[in-house]
Amino acid sequence: MLLLNLLAFLTVYKIFIQPITVLQLSEKSVTNHPFSNQSSLTTTVLAPKLMEEEFMIMKLIHEYFIETQNYLNANFSLDCLEEDLEIPRKKLSQTINHQTGGNFYRFLAKYRIEYAKHLIVTHSNYSFDFLCSMSGFTSKTCFNRYFKGIVGVTPSEYKLMFN
Repeated sequence: MLLLNLLAFLTVYKIFIQPITVLQLSEKSVTNHPFSNQSSLTTTVLAPKLMEEEFMIMKLIHEYFIETQNYLNANFSLDCLEEDLEIPRKKLSQTINHQTGGNFYRFLAKYRIEYAKHLIVTHSNYSFDFLCSMSGFTSKTCFNRYFKGIVGVTPSEYKLMFN
C-alpha cells in the first residue's frame, strides 16, 4: 500500500511539480553565481530538512485533493486548505511556490484542468460551459486561459484530438 501511494505521488510529482530551480542554503544567499549571466543574481538553496518538509506537505496536499476532490469547488481557497490540513496558510503558500514555481491558484488550476481533460475524453457530449463549472472554474474565460496555458491547446482543440 505504501509503495502504491509513493508511486502515485511520484507520478503526480513528475506531472505537476517542476524541479526546483532555486536552491537555498538556510538564510544564506549567493550573489554573482558563476552560471549566471547577471551579476546581481541571488540564488537561494533549500536546506535538505526544509526540502523534505516541503515534499511531505506537497504529498499531503495531493492526497487530500485525491481523497476529497475539494479542488472542484469553485470557492475553494488557500484558507480552506489551511483549515482542512491544519497547516499555516503562509507555509502552504511558500511550499507551493517553491515546489511548483507558481502560485496556489495556478497549482489548483492544474488539478482542475486534469479533471476537465478526463471529462472531455470520457463525456464528449458535455458542453464547455458545463465542463467549466464541473471542473471548479467560475468563468469560461478563466477556464480557457488556464487550459491553453497548461495543456498547450484550447479545450476545443483537445476535444478534437479525441473524436
